[in-house]
Amino acid sequence: MWYYKNICDVIGQDEVLRWYQTAHEIDPDVRLFINDYDIVSDGANFEGHKDDYEAFISMLIQHNAPLGGIGFQGHFEGILTTPEKVYAVIDRFSKFGLPILITEFDIELSNGHDDELYRFMHDFLTICFSHPNIDGFLNWGFWAGRHWRPNTALYDMEWNPRANGRAWKDLIYNEWWTREAGKTDQNGQVNFKGFLGDYKITFTQDGKKTERTFRLGKEGITWF
Repeated sequence: MWYYKNICDVIGQDEVLRWYQTAHEIDPDVRLFINDYDIVSDGANFEGHKDDYEAFISMLIQHNAPLGGIGFQGHFEGILTTPEKVYAVIDRFSKFGLPILITEFDIELSNGHDDELYRFMHDFLTICFSHPNIDGFLNWGFWAGRHWRPNTALYDMEWNPRANGRAWKDLIYNEWWTREAGKTDQNGQVNFKGFLGDYKITFTQDGKKTERTFRLGKEGITWF
C-alpha cells in the first residue's frame, strides 16, 4: 500500500524526480504520465492507496517534475466499481489540472454473465466519457488470440464480438458517432453539433464530389 513512500525511502526523493527530468530531457515532446492500479478498480475501495498516490503526485508537482498526466489502470475482476465511485475518483484527482487516462482496461467475469459484462462496459465507458478530465481510454488488448487474459478480450478466437465488444461498438460507432447531412446556406456554410474527433466530409456541387478531413477539438476545427 505504501509503495511510493517505500521507493522514496530506499532511493531518495531526488532520484525519483531525476527519472522524470532525464526522460524529459531525452525527448521534450513526450508527455510523461504516472500510472497505477487499484485507483478505480476493485470497487475503488483502497483508500490508503489512493491517498498515497495523491500524495506522490503532489510531491512531483511541487518539485516541478514534468508530469503530463495521470493514469488509472483498469483491470477489473470480481468486485466491479459503481459509476458513481468511478466519477468521484476522477473528480478527486482532477484537482491537479492534468489529463487523466484509463489504462490497461479489461474485465474478468465468469462465463454466463454476458448481461453484466455488457452493462459494466457500457456504464464504465459512459461515466468516463462524461468527465471533461478524461483524456483517453486504453483497452489492454482486443482479440483473444493475443491477450494476456483471453476471456477478457473484446473479440473471441473466431473474431466474434463478446458482450463487452458489443458495448464498445454500440457506443463508439453508434451512440457517439456523428453522422450528419445538410445543405449549405448562401454563405457556403453548414452547421451541426458533433462529438470531438476526426471527421471526413463530402461536398457535392454540380454533380462533383469533393472530400476533406478535419478534426473537431475543444479549441475548434483543424482542417487537414
